[in-house]
Amino acid sequence: MKLLVKLALLTSAVAMGAEFTYFEEGGVGPSHWANLHIEDNQCGGTLMTSGYGQSPVAIFDQHECETDMSAYSFQPGDCSWDDLIFSIGSHGVKVSKGEGCSLGSMTIPHTSNTFDALHFHVHTSSEHTIDGHFYEAELHVVHQEETGESLAVFGMMLSSSREAEDHAGFENLLRGWEKVANLAEAECADANRRQLENGFEVIQQRVTCPAIGTGLVEELPFADPEEILDVYDLPTTPKFGVYTYKGGLTTPPCTEIVNWNVLDTPTLISQNQMDRLYKLTLCYVDTETCQHATIASRDGFTSRPPQNLMGRKIVHRCRVCEKCDTIVDSAPTFIMNDDEQTEESINVNYGDDDENLGLALGLFAAGATLLLLAFVAYHVYALQQAQRNHRLAVSNRIAQHIALTKSTNQLSRVEIITELEKYGEFMTKVQFEDLIGSGKVGCMTDGDANALFAALDDGKGKAKSSEVVSMLLSAGSALHAGAITDDDSA
Repeated sequence: MKLLVKLALLTSAVAMGAEFTYFEEGGVGPSHWANLHIEDNQCGGTLMTSGYGQSPVAIFDQHECETDMSAYSFQPGDCSWDDLIFSIGSHGVKVSKGEGCSLGSMTIPHTSNTFDALHFHVHTSSEHTIDGHFYEAELHVVHQEETGESLAVFGMMLSSSREAEDHAGFENLLRGWEKVANLAEAECADANRRQLENGFEVIQQRVTCPAIGTGLVEELPFADPEEILDVYDLPTTPKFGVYTYKGGLTTPPCTEIVNWNVLDTPTLISQNQMDRLYKLTLCYVDTETCQHATIASRDGFTSRPPQNLMGRKIVHRCRVCEKCDTIVDSAPTFIMNDDEQTEESINVNYGDDDENLGLALGLFAAGATLLLLAFVAYHVYALQQAQRNHRLAVSNRIAQHIALTKSTNQLSRVEIITELEKYGEFMTKVQFEDLIGSGKVGCMTDGDANALFAALDDGKGKAKSSEVVSMLLSAGSALHAGAITDDDSA
């Protein structure tokens, strides 16, 4: 099937929205994508017969950093901010190039062909992870190879901070999307249409959004409408490196035709800008139904979970050689001065060659064993750290979602239990306090959270999530009223 046909299928699937979602209820969530009745659906993988594979993936920095970024070149386009086409759909926010202008192009390693930028979009919560860390969002600039054979994505993580200043380029993006959102809000506020369709009401019970017609925001103009947008200039540092690998689209039909280029350094935006991005995605208004129609997950995310790497190699290319100092050759070379070498030659007893050889072999075997044990210990430790980082990332995700809801202190007991179940079999005290403490749930204090945890601690600083759920159930309505005491938790 030609690439253009595949792109048409992707556009159709995204436009309809209901063909897939990011929440599992309803049977069309990420774990069910492989079974969707979409032509040429590859979400179940092709067992690497394509030479590419599924995306996203978990990226781990092995400090094998190639410094040759000269294989990359980035050519900015000529689209001004007024030339761009801003859109918001049930899947999130998107920007396409206007007619007669270019978003830019790039060349990538292992091919001399040019890849032309078609559009870019943002996923709430990153799809790729780097060293087990999820970021708050991930921006994808989608390119098509000039021959039409494959796609390439220039992807960057988005991270926010209350101390960070507004990102000038991203601010213009938000203003463009907010104008589109206001038009939809105004149209549906004036129309006498409240048609219920595709289960949007059920979907939206998981996200708190302003009533339609009240979610209007102050429209701000572009700082300079005639300014040219350079998508490759959005990163907040020019010293970024790139993780590159072969994969596929991260939305159905998940076609395995994508050359991925993921920046190793996140782009920093302000907390206010991140909050506005999430609101645009989660409180999108479908003008056909005049309902909030996001297909985000229960946590408000539009991201596919990482997929199996299946032996693919991820190459890390650095623009600067800052990480080269951490690269150690597998066979270090030891150099002696001339005096030491001469003295060693004089003192050697050539009659003991066999004994010396046996001793050397013994020492070599012992050293190899120690190296093997150290290697195994390091990887066990690295795996534990990765799992811990993942749990903390999930905890941060939940905390962020709670902060974005309209009433941060009004989560029901059922909603709390649902969030707790995401931690797997065990959760740490830090995770427990991060979710339950700090007044995020009802009026519970840190003392209440500590008392609940103390009754469940297995002696290793962990508690069974199922037991936490059981205790919350037995606590009854007292939890929501914030009336749990040490006696209740005991």
